[in-house]
Amino acid sequence: QAGLSAAPPLLVEGSLGYGNDVVFAMNNGVVSRYDFNGREVWRKKGGLSDGTPSWTSSDPAFLGRIEFGAVRELHTSVSASAHRNQHRPGSPARPILLSGEDGAALISPESGKLLSSVVYPQSITSQPLLSDLDGDGTDDLVVVSSDAIWGYRVLVETGRSGFFSLIVVTVLIGVALAALVHKTSQP
Repeated sequence: QAGLSAAPPLLVEGSLGYGNDVVFAMNNGVVSRYDFNGREVWRKKGGLSDGTPSWTSSDPAFLGRIEFGAVRELHTSVSASAHRNQHRPGSPARPILLSGEDGAALISPESGKLLSSVVYPQSITSQPLLSDLDGDGTDDLVVVSSDAIWGYRVLVETGRSGFFSLIVVTVLIGVALAALVHKTSQP
């Protein structure tokens, strides 16, 4: 890599129950959350070895929050008090999405733990788009490479351990959209 590069910072609800915290991400795998007093709340461990994405310039780097509507309960629900009563009962905290040139990761806003990650089939050329593509109320991830558009479905499930997963919607959609873009861009 040419050097350190940061994703644009992300404001999140305050870990103390008021104010805002800020999350910073670097292309060397360091992701940290600080409260409004400047004290570190958590620092993600593992560097790039745990699936955290990287980037060479800050252009495609992205930090965002996943909005969700439908939550499937697997075992027991996560209590609202576990999330400082900032969320509706039975609802997990909205995960942080970190995307780089080579992949994306969902990170717990509570602990900084890597929840799930995906490696993109090709390097992306711009920041991703978060949008509910399948109408389930949960943001999905759309990324663009030099010759394809890739869609990833985010599935939110709660259970004893509460987890989030990032699932590839379908490669066929990416291939079909890439073929369409390629066909329409030719004279």
